[in-house]
Amino acid sequence: MELGEEDLAQFFSLTSAFLDERQRRLQAASMVEVLGRGGQARVAEATSMSRNTLIAGAKDLAEGPTLGGVGVLVRKLSPAAMQRRARSDGPPYLR
Repeated sequence: MELGEEDLAQFFSLTSAFLDERQRRLQAASMVEVLGRGGQARVAEATSMSRNTLIAGAKDLAEGPTLGGVGVLVRKLSPAAMQRRARSDGPPYLR
């Protein structure tokens, strides 16, 4: 079964109301993978997302989920934030 442009647009319009920005990006990147060659252009047109957004979604998809503990997603910190966190002994009133 071949998905037409109207079918893609309908799929994304029906599901996008339930997803946040990152989830929409991952969903679109997944559809690009499913469609294969030419999928990026088709999904970009159906979703009105830029190709850069789809590329960012593909990178997120390739990284996979980051789990910390029992199924809890952990926020990724920048190297500078990790250094600040490592230097901090806690609030000044606890030192």
